Amino acid sequence: MNIRPATLADLPQMLANTQKFIDTIPLVKSIPFDPASMTRAFEQMMEDGLVFVAEVDGVHLGGCGAVKGPLFTNESVQVASERFRWVEPGERAGGVGKALFGTLVNAAKQANCYYLAMIALHNDALPLVEGMYLKAGMSPLERTYIKVL
Repeated sequence: MNIRPATLADLPQMLANTQKFIDTIPLVKSIPFDPASMTRAFEQMMEDGLVFVAEVDGVHLGGCGAVKGPLFTNESVQVASERFRWVEPGERAGGVGKALFGTLVNAAKQANCYYLAMIALHNDALPLVEGMYLKAGMSPLERTYIKVL
């Protein structure tokens, strides 16, 4: 398995992976997917040096990415905030997600980020994802609630 920084050539596959993700989350699925918006988000992650793909022989297994920005309580402190994470279902037990996460952690450190904020959706995979984050030394900080208006 090779993990590398994403390039513009990866955009079609990353957009397809985003659609796969959206299709798994009913609340997110209710909002029309806008590839142009997601393309701009991927371009920002690439500019920040915080988006990666995992592949074997040129076949995408998954990817993850974050954007870099100031902490709202102190603009001099940079934070990396996850915006994209997808691993093909058949690859989820094989260490792809863990390897991508480790690469993202290292890149956020290199980008002088003080924090890396990751998201764990409240679904069937929550115990697995939460366990991975806790083993990696992350601490739960907040819980987000959503209401469609």
